[in-house]
Amino acid sequence: MAINDLEKDQFIKSMLTGLSARTKENYLRRLPMWNAFIKMTPTQQIEKRLQDLTSQDLTQRTFFENKFREYKEALENQGNLKARSVTTMLTAVASFFGRNSLTLDLKRGDWKSTQQTEVIEQKMKRKEKLNTSSNFQVKNLNTKQKKALIK
Repeated sequence: MAINDLEKDQFIKSMLTGLSARTKENYLRRLPMWNAFIKMTPTQQIEKRLQDLTSQDLTQRTFFENKFREYKEALENQGNLKARSVTTMLTAVASFFGRNSLTLDLKRGDWKSTQQTEVIEQKMKRKEKLNTSSNFQVKNLNTKQKKALIK
């Protein structure tokens, strides 16, 4: 669905009402990726969400929360997005549902990028390597120079 078509959708219009021009532009750039991932138009998503929320089947009831988590994982696995970019992409999705009064039941961990953990682990490994290195040049670096190498 092209951005021009997206803007015509009644639920996108509802979502964008009252937002700044920049936020509208950002959401309109990010939502097509979600729509392609989920393989539904915004109207189809809202209709399904309304049906799902009345279901006694927990899998059906939490369909979009689970898709949200899958989408986060798919974005992270692309390998070209930073953790903050992933969060920004997810914000557009959550706002779509929230601003249409169908808020997703998300937990803190649903938002937290696993990429941040990997970056911290990589920095710790580099720091450990610097501290155990027998390399004369590394040992003679001052603290500021060592910190620059860790980043």
